[in-house]
Amino acid sequence: MIAKNPTIYDVARLAGVSSATVSRVLNEPSKVQPEKRKRVVDAITRLNFTPKAQAVANSRQQYKKIGVIAPFFTQPSFMQRLRGVSEILSNEHYELVLYA
Repeated sequence: MIAKNPTIYDVARLAGVSSATVSRVLNEPSKVQPEKRKRVVDAITRLNFTPKAQAVANSRQQYKKIGVIAPFFTQPSFMQRLRGVSEILSNEHYELVLYA
């Protein structure tokens, strides 16, 4: 069985708050009561939660995208490289956009 990555809803459920509160803790922590903020941070740590790059960009209205133009997507070695690039970009909060 493949374990799914925790979502903002999982964090909210564990912390006993709304998903909006979790979002505020991530984006504007000063607007959240210290006790609630601590519960959310503890839940984030416990679940090893990492926000999705697109969600972070949307909330901050930042759209960092990198485009790749490729004539084909059928070569396994190309797909392996593309997966690696996508993973690294995602970790740095970039979105990979593919054009064929």
